Amino acid sequence: MLELVWQQDATASVFTRDPGGTVSATRNLDARGLIRLAETAPADAGGTAAAIFAVVELAQRSVTEGLVHPYLEHDGGSWHAFWGATLDESVQTTLGEIAAALPEAAAAEFGGDRDATVADLYPVLVDQVARDRLQSGGVRLGAALRNGRPTALELFLDGLSAPEPELPRHAGYAALNRRLSRWLDDGLGRRSSAPWKLGLHLDEHGTGLVLQLWLHAEDDPTLALPASLLHEEGDEVFSFLRASDPRRDLARQLTEIEPLLAEHGISFDGAEPAEAELDADEVQLFLREAMPLLEARGVPVLLPGAWLGSPSRLRVNLTATSSGVGVRSSGLLSTAALATFDWRLSVGDVILSEQELADLAAAKEPFVRVGGRWHALRRSDVEKALRFLERRRSTGVSGAGIVELVRAVSGIETDEAGL
Repeated sequence: MLELVWQQDATASVFTRDPGGTVSATRNLDARGLIRLAETAPADAGGTAAAIFAVVELAQRSVTEGLVHPYLEHDGGSWHAFWGATLDESVQTTLGEIAAALPEAAAAEFGGDRDATVADLYPVLVDQVARDRLQSGGVRLGAALRNGRPTALELFLDGLSAPEPELPRHAGYAALNRRLSRWLDDGLGRRSSAPWKLGLHLDEHGTGLVLQLWLHAEDDPTLALPASLLHEEGDEVFSFLRASDPRRDLARQLTEIEPLLAEHGISFDGAEPAEAELDADEVQLFLREAMPLLEARGVPVLLPGAWLGSPSRLRVNLTATSSGVGVRSSGLLSTAALATFDWRLSVGDVILSEQELADLAAAKEPFVRVGGRWHALRRSDVEKALRFLERRRSTGVSGAGIVELVRAVSGIETDEAGL
């Protein structure tokens, strides 16, 4: 019997199973390959294959009846053009019947949730069917509008009939997405179908720090909820705000960044991922190395509000030590060497160590742990102070005469450096 198991990476695992239960080697099919297989559905289709072929048939019928709508999605640092599935009552009923008939083994990739398996498969097939039909008909939706350099709208329309959904770079997609979302909401008369986007929030808990998983509405980044609500309260608060599936969005996006987090010693609970406690070394590593990589992937990282709202003051401290020379028998001060200067940076009354200075210089964002507390510093202050120290050390720390001493202790040196 031919068996098919839909997976979270948007491919189907294909294998055969004999009456004794022996399973053949598996191969994977993408959505396009799955649709082609369904066109010549074999007579030996097992229960999993029969159910998936039924979803393919429904997707074909829905596209024929026009139950689709275009939408934009931002994922992995790129924008994508998709055909979304418009769900009317009959489609939802049919999907529910298919899910009920789906063998339990076919939902293993989705924690045994048959409805979630079918809900994940159906929109992927709808997009592929619509895209294939436009291509086979030679349709180019954006061509009629083109006049000179392509706009975001033209590129989006081209993407709806392209072999792959990823769009070329353009600065206008975000604005277009907001207009398109409003248009869809008005046209469909329902909640926004915009997906939830995974974000990471670093927060202070007592004397420690935790990294929390949050979900941001893709069409409104100011709307965000902690992922812990999914485990504590269920999906209700999310479904009240958006029609998309928060659990699926969380699972898919967390799976994508888990290898990166693991490289930096960060992991979340496998069953109910919500937050991870970080020690001081892990926080420093996260801020210096992981955060820039996450932001490059389009994953927002939010820092404690106290850090950003009131940055700590970075000070330049001077210790001038008498050199024991420069006093003549007349009692007059010489312009020759009087003191040795030692310039240091401090946060409050705590002097920063050489390692803390090195961490500041290397960090993408200037954060330092001093006296058991984390401090956020203004990047401009850090850069000025480090340049100031570098210049002073490059010219030597000894041999300061009366002029240099007066300039230093009066604050002229630091004032000129903007410190």
